[in-house]
Amino acid sequence: MAQHSFVLSRRVRRAPEVAERALLALPPGDYAGLTVLTPFERRSITGPWGTGPPDRQAQAELITGRRRSERVEVELGAWARDAAEIRVRPLSRRPERWSGRRQLRYFDRAHEAIDALARILEHQTPAPVERSARRTA
Repeated sequence: MAQHSFVLSRRVRRAPEVAERALLALPPGDYAGLTVLTPFERRSITGPWGTGPPDRQAQAELITGRRRSERVEVELGAWARDAAEIRVRPLSRRPERWSGRRQLRYFDRAHEAIDALARILEHQTPAPVERSARRTA
């Protein structure tokens, strides 16, 4: 399994700027075993076609057992005009070398944590207004 296989993501049906404001306003605390350690900082990716939409990222700790935790990175980025994406990725250099049991614990806890974050963002932000699609021929 490659390192990118350990990245979990959830799409939240909220505009990226609305989700970003809600994320920055989150009180410090434990979100299903995930504790955010640093403030969310803006990061933009620059490539040959210019600058992409900015992401927010912060380092966090994910509790995976009674005495075990993994350092992870939490990211929020644009998915579409009316949707944002939350990602959790391990900061370990070689998570593919973890034992099978450690990988299972990571995935179980990471799924719980990212689902909790997605629910919190949905509850703290207004639902998008549905627009009817009009076709002209």
